[in-house]
Amino acid sequence: DEFWFDVKSGENTIAHRFVISGVHHSDLERLETDLSKICQSYVDWLGDTPFDDYLFMTMATSSDYGGLEHLASTSLITPRDDLPTFFEQAEPSESYQRFLGLCSHEYFHAWWVKTVRPEVFLNANFNQETYTTLLWVFEGFTSYVDDFMLQKSGVISQHSYLKLLAEQINRYYQTHGRALQSVAESSFDAWIKLYRSDENTANAGISYYNKGALVALCLDFTLINHGKRIFDVIKVFYDKAKAQDNRRFGMTDANLDDVMNECLPKDVWQDFKAKYIDGTTELPLFELLSEQGVSIEQKDDDITWGMKYMSEPTGLKVQRVVRNSQAAAAGISANDVIVAIDGLKASEKWLKSTAKTQTISEDPAVCHVFRRDELLVLEVPPVSDAHVKQPQTWMLSIVNEKKVNVWMQI
Repeated sequence: DEFWFDVKSGENTIAHRFVISGVHHSDLERLETDLSKICQSYVDWLGDTPFDDYLFMTMATSSDYGGLEHLASTSLITPRDDLPTFFEQAEPSESYQRFLGLCSHEYFHAWWVKTVRPEVFLNANFNQETYTTLLWVFEGFTSYVDDFMLQKSGVISQHSYLKLLAEQINRYYQTHGRALQSVAESSFDAWIKLYRSDENTANAGISYYNKGALVALCLDFTLINHGKRIFDVIKVFYDKAKAQDNRRFGMTDANLDDVMNECLPKDVWQDFKAKYIDGTTELPLFELLSEQGVSIEQKDDDITWGMKYMSEPTGLKVQRVVRNSQAAAAGISANDVIVAIDGLKASEKWLKSTAKTQTISEDPAVCHVFRRDELLVLEVPPVSDAHVKQPQTWMLSIVNEKKVNVWMQI
């Protein structure tokens, strides 16, 4: 299956083709309408394209997800349930928003990775690893811009965009490694940490995609306070690329500093960089969002006992334990199998019921756990225990439409 659409770039018309393989029952006319709006918004902002035509190559499967950018195309793989149905409402469903966000992310990479990229990647030796501290700029900025452009194009509402942003914020706060690893270090360590992740990754480090997106948000708000935008910064670098004979530009820490010092007072940029890029100071998300007319509410998270798990015939197999959670306080570890809780066979339903009862009784729960072939008896304290913390979920809403409208337009 396929469709074509055109995007206007000044007096030029840029042909875009979308092809899809795999079994699916999706409304491709709806997808064409939405995707053309998103692509047009990028070209309207950046002025032109670094390609003469563009191809979206998509494979629909049961559950796979991901994308890879090329010079004038992208290869996508998506759960077929993320594609638009013939019953799609005017406001895209959360699953369809995820696919549109993937398209937006990889499309922007044509400008912001394939055209402007870390200088060390311009002439990299692909027979060996190449290191840079700047992946937070490229994947982080892209992870901020991709969802932003969904609402800028009018494909999703501002309310839906705030929900997507809240998901990024919640992911950040559920990653305790943010206090241990800077986003610059995360970029440099990508080869040995992010792409070799294990059950302790979220407790020991941070993703330059996730934190990079929120650093970009905070930087955008900081720039707004000085009459600029992060979109201006991106455009400066793209213009530098267009001025080169090969239409490529390599970013370094030095030329990033030069551009940022033109957009912000030098001391403001250096302070921002020291705290939030090279350091692990907590991002001032809520202060900055409040300044832009967004309110923040907090509620208890539904991550039971602060652990991720999977139901198996033998019980509940633990996949990840959040630091300072009830499960961590009990000594439960990843790959443990919980076989009984308070004397009854462990199940998701019984786990949730026990955790809910604990909020009233404030009694510990006795768990029988297999760690490899050893049977352990562990006590899970109630959330009221002074040594544990209940994970929190953040929700965003608009309180000042005028300020929000200024932020959400470019």
